[in-house]
Amino acid sequence: MITGLFMGWTDPISKAWYPIQKMSKNADGYRTCYVNGVFDAIDASPNMRLLFEKKLIKPLEVKITKEIPSVFAQRMPIARPEDSVKELQFLNLPKHPIDPIAYVARSGGYSITDGYDIFPEVTADANGDYHFYFSPRNITKLGVSIHEYIDKLSIGTILEFDRMGYLYHGSTILGRLPGYLANMVGGRPIEIEVAKINSQTSGHYCYHLLCHTTVKIKPFTESNYQVLESAVAR
Repeated sequence: MITGLFMGWTDPISKAWYPIQKMSKNADGYRTCYVNGVFDAIDASPNMRLLFEKKLIKPLEVKITKEIPSVFAQRMPIARPEDSVKELQFLNLPKHPIDPIAYVARSGGYSITDGYDIFPEVTADANGDYHFYFSPRNITKLGVSIHEYIDKLSIGTILEFDRMGYLYHGSTILGRLPGYLANMVGGRPIEIEVAKINSQTSGHYCYHLLCHTTVKIKPFTESNYQVLESAVAR
């Protein structure tokens, strides 16, 4: 079960990735606040530092809204229902009812206009494992021969990955892991398999391959994923 959504950010210059925000829901509504990783981003990136200096990023700010806040909602079917309803089939999600949080948890909420992404906080299954779904990053940049190779993979095929976050099968690179999974590679046992292969003829190359990840140890326990102490008290 999804219990919250995190937002990450990739620096356009260094390509370093940071968790920066978290959204959860309680009786009062949707609660959005920053996590400790935002300070790492501000310290390392001139771009993020400028947003901080202009007060466009306020690390101590906590927002509670009745509706899903726009920073998350604009990456969901709420913002573009005509497109995202078609994409549900690529994500292995039902069209009815549409669950915008499940949608963005699998789509990643990427946009060509910025470096932000979305990923879910989830509860463990009966075996104590945590499950995530994703499409590889940079898959649209792969050559035609690689997409033809993907078409020949089978559901359940185990995929490999390296410490740099590259995903591959045999010697063929299939793209990169999302930031949050690449962040786990060195510290947690994870398994990745093919969950769904979508036809290239759909024109949605970014959804050509859907992967399923099993994480054996509770994720997001590091300090950079934790909500700021000042926000916890509110």
